[in-house]
Amino acid sequence: MVGFFTHQTFVSIDTIWAAIRELHATVRTQPVRKRTYWAINATGGAAEIASSLLAIGGASGMFFLSENPYHPAASWAHTGRQHHDDIPAVCEEAALRLSTSIGKIARDRLQSYAAVPSHQRDERTGEVLLDPKNLPKIVALGVSAATQTRDKRRGGDRTHFAVTYDNGQACTVEVWFNRDGWEGKHGAESDDAMRGLQNLVLTVFGLNLILEAMDLPQIPMSFAKLPANIYCRQMVFAPDGDTFILEPRPHMAPLEELTEESLRKLPIFLENGQRDGTVSGTEGMVVIPSSLDTLTAAHRFMGTVMRAAAPKRPIFHILNRKHPEKLATLLPLDKTRARLQACRGHVNVIVRNEGPYFADMAEEYPKAWLVVGNDVYRKLVDPNNPRRDPDLERMWRAGATVIVFGRDEEYMDRKLIPKGYDTLFRDVRDLFADHPDPAWRESFTGEMPTMSSTLQGLTMGDRKPAA
Repeated sequence: MVGFFTHQTFVSIDTIWAAIRELHATVRTQPVRKRTYWAINATGGAAEIASSLLAIGGASGMFFLSENPYHPAASWAHTGRQHHDDIPAVCEEAALRLSTSIGKIARDRLQSYAAVPSHQRDERTGEVLLDPKNLPKIVALGVSAATQTRDKRRGGDRTHFAVTYDNGQACTVEVWFNRDGWEGKHGAESDDAMRGLQNLVLTVFGLNLILEAMDLPQIPMSFAKLPANIYCRQMVFAPDGDTFILEPRPHMAPLEELTEESLRKLPIFLENGQRDGTVSGTEGMVVIPSSLDTLTAAHRFMGTVMRAAAPKRPIFHILNRKHPEKLATLLPLDKTRARLQACRGHVNVIVRNEGPYFADMAEEYPKAWLVVGNDVYRKLVDPNNPRRDPDLERMWRAGATVIVFGRDEEYMDRKLIPKGYDTLFRDVRDLFADHPDPAWRESFTGEMPTMSSTLQGLTMGDRKPAA
């Protein structure tokens, strides 16, 4: 377990052991019948959460059982996942199902055990250990993890945690690894070592969720000393701006069934779980268009960077139910609901049925910052694109700004630009080299800014709108 990574500096191994000792000692001061027991259901690298608890003596005071359903047939028994259109293999809902399932198993076993009279009292002292009518609480931790692997798979390295309580309430945490930079850093000389480092992060995350639920201090981690970036909306930083712990997010109830009429009246889904019909202060908002088939690390990274770059601007992801290249007809309601449910509590989303082009969105949301991948931007300014000139003209008139990100989530860093930034804009300059309007050609001379200016400056120079 963590003993293999004592050379790491982003978390103190001694602090981990001390936190586990304090956890076990605190629990053992409570009467058995009033203790809180934990059931853990973790896939992949998160299995080490349970082993870390058992590595220090005294775990029997709070540790009830754990399962590690690694094979799909094993996890299916907990999640009931039928196929991708049900839920993704690694997602928040999968973590919740893992947590709910193991919690029920633990409660049923505790109930059966407590029903035996000889189990209800300590035979030596006579102390009441278990009251069948007032059993100890069971809290369950479910972890749906996908850490580094040599195998090809959809999506990046990410993990979802869910804690469910006896009263039905739940909270969640998610973490996404920026894989670029982990390999070969801090002694990670192989894929296996990189996976081990990710597992260590997950172990501390899981322990911190248990400590938080038990009202004990969490294990601090250093963000700056991590081998590479991680993205987690539930991180809370200390005043030093580096050390962080977790603040789990309460889980929201499933989204109600959708109708075409309700989507038309209330197309806005806010990250606080509320729905709305209009966006207050739409001028100058940050717009991230996407099909949101999966809320990826790239989407989260874009949102994280834009919140830092424009803290006062509202940020909305756009779910276009119709796409000129991908969706000839409207995305069905059931699939729309599934995509919204995956985003719920994470980001603000606007559902659009019509007007999927950037020019349409620029006109509907004046002075918007449109966040795009570099491949999309290339298509936007390609001279072979028949919509290029009229669309860019419409966007410019609406005061739009285009911000370009790298496309491959594995190669995202903390900048507003992709690694291939210089190449990208050199290619774009070449695209405009033969444009008949000199203002377009001149706009691509010299160095480009870190973040794009308005389209007037970025793609049209000082060109004025037609009278």
